[in-house]
Amino acid sequence: MFQKPIEWVIAVNLERYYTKEEILSMYFNYFDFNYNAIGIRTASNTYFGKDPEYLKTEESAVLVGMCKNPSLYNPKRFYENSLKRRNVVLSQMEKAGYLTAQEADSLKRLPIDLKFRRVDHKEGIATYFRMYLRNVLMD
Repeated sequence: MFQKPIEWVIAVNLERYYTKEEILSMYFNYFDFNYNAIGIRTASNTYFGKDPEYLKTEESAVLVGMCKNPSLYNPKRFYENSLKRRNVVLSQMEKAGYLTAQEADSLKRLPIDLKFRRVDHKEGIATYFRMYLRNVLMD
């Protein structure tokens, strides 16, 4: 019952201190896209095998569409749901003037070209420290 007023106060305070672009950036950097893909950079590498700056418009639309429900619109598990949601995002981009009708229609006809690769936390920086930390936390 009190959740919506609290969310409203938080939203007003956020907009007082941050631009909409900064708020979206913070949101995308902490969003859980499933498969240990936390944040847009990890998600773009997990689902498409590339950093966000190299994503095509239709690939970006898939990730944006996942924000509504990352399980239901997961392109690996529910391809058709993800395709429909991506097309909704592309329609919204057209409506907002980011795409022409012709561009949106041609992008909607494309399949989702996944290059899925699950994030492996056994690789990368400080693997021994992470293993030590895991053992300490398990005890």
